[in-house]
Amino acid sequence: LFDESTDTYGGVANTPARRALALKVAEKSLVLLKNENHFLPLKANQYKSIALIGPNASVARMCGGGSGSNPGHYGISPLDGIKNFLNESGTKVSYQRGIPFAKSALKIVPASLLLPPDGKPGKEGVWAEYFNNRELSGAPVLTRPEKNIDFDWGYGAARSNGGPGSPDPNVVNIDKWSARWTGQLRSPGKGLYDIGCLADNGVRLYLDGKLVIDAWTDQAPGQFKIATVPMEADKKYDLRVEFYENVGSCSCKLGLEEHKSGKELEDAVELASQSDLTVLCMGLNSDMEGEAKDRDELSLPVAQIELIQRVVAVNPKVVVVLNGATPITMNEWLDKVPAVIDALYPGQEGGNALASVLFGKVNPSGKLPLTFPKRFEDSPVYGTYPGSRDLANYTEGIFVGYRHFDKQKIQPLFPFGFGLSYTTFEYSNLTEDKKAMTRDETLHLTCTVRNTGAMEGEEVVQLYLSDLKSSEEREVKSLKGFKRVHLKPGESVLVDFEVKQQDLSFYSEKQKGWIAEPGTFEALIGSSSGDIRQQIRFDLR
Repeated sequence: LFDESTDTYGGVANTPARRALALKVAEKSLVLLKNENHFLPLKANQYKSIALIGPNASVARMCGGGSGSNPGHYGISPLDGIKNFLNESGTKVSYQRGIPFAKSALKIVPASLLLPPDGKPGKEGVWAEYFNNRELSGAPVLTRPEKNIDFDWGYGAARSNGGPGSPDPNVVNIDKWSARWTGQLRSPGKGLYDIGCLADNGVRLYLDGKLVIDAWTDQAPGQFKIATVPMEADKKYDLRVEFYENVGSCSCKLGLEEHKSGKELEDAVELASQSDLTVLCMGLNSDMEGEAKDRDELSLPVAQIELIQRVVAVNPKVVVVLNGATPITMNEWLDKVPAVIDALYPGQEGGNALASVLFGKVNPSGKLPLTFPKRFEDSPVYGTYPGSRDLANYTEGIFVGYRHFDKQKIQPLFPFGFGLSYTTFEYSNLTEDKKAMTRDETLHLTCTVRNTGAMEGEEVVQLYLSDLKSSEEREVKSLKGFKRVHLKPGESVLVDFEVKQQDLSFYSEKQKGWIAEPGTFEALIGSSSGDIRQQIRFDLR
């Protein structure tokens, strides 16, 4: 890693060699999820006009949010990449976002739009109640009128970042407290309005008793949680905002702005109708997922779903490209589109890599590193997520990811390890060098993989092991190895795996340690956890 070092931090990283490596890694990581009737790869001269549409079309989505993020030295968007690839082809490449930019901030609601509840003092503002617990329970320890909800209490005066830490540290705890503000919100006028809260930690917002914002969980104050609501002229709405602070910094703000909808959707649909092909760049970004940012649902945002449906209605020649690091459900649109690529977060060369895969310069070979469920109810954490504050019951135990789907015999949308290719691969002749192994021996497995298609490509061959009889509950099968092979059409290769005692071991809750029990095991070789091609049994003595 430090061959190029000129200092302790690794020296120059933005070199031609590193850029070429970033492109190669991105090309190998893109996952082809659907390719109906061999819609892909595209031919460079096949389409005279291509439309790039979506919130991720002109932006390089390189990484998720939080301390694990690692943006590149530059970013190639899908729009950039396709334009680069088709530079001299004569194909017209056009762009529309299709979705208005989501607001991340709102203007603070002024005191002039707020009234205290009946019987409480003050001509403007809200009535505040503070509790020395996170449950808003018991009698409040502090009550008072306040002009509006626009607070940043900080960490506490004794901490490095300062601030009081609560409305009144002499009365209200610095950590683990809660607040409730009640009153009336005057309508600014007839129309649609964006209302929301920015909080660190949990917050709930009610209008006329209806729950409008529900973010009752520990969270970082990255952006406003926003809902769009209709309002009537000259009307007063009952307002209630609830907040709790866990530990660390704390803040809570209430914002309101008129909702402005533009012509983004109509312009995008019009462009799609006039284009030979549409590449819909959808999915997630660092504001939607990442450290301290759980997603509200597994489907795409409603605006993206509507955009896909509207575009497909006027032009069925569509490729959907997704960004994201978490599963996305697709029930509303998957059967309406011929091709889907999951680009994950491909780094700085993602746009160039996407173009290479779309137009067949590179055969896709990425495999899903997670399972996509058909619906959230199929997830191993359905019923236990998000838990209750400090308490989350991990009732799934060892049955996470594909282990859960195997155990419950649930068919996922796309299984762990899944990824299509522009060619086909045949698996055959799985053999073992011994029928039984002892604890200090190594079992050797070999399998022949052949490219039976017409295009050069790579396959990721996966080894799973299954313990056919165990004294304790185990997974149906478990990934124990994988190998990437590159094959020309008609070429075959012998793929080998080693199995050792540690591959057969599991953690015994009874014996409080790792054990490998004698018995019969099954080796399964496949293209994904849901596509096992070859299997063979052996014994551990």
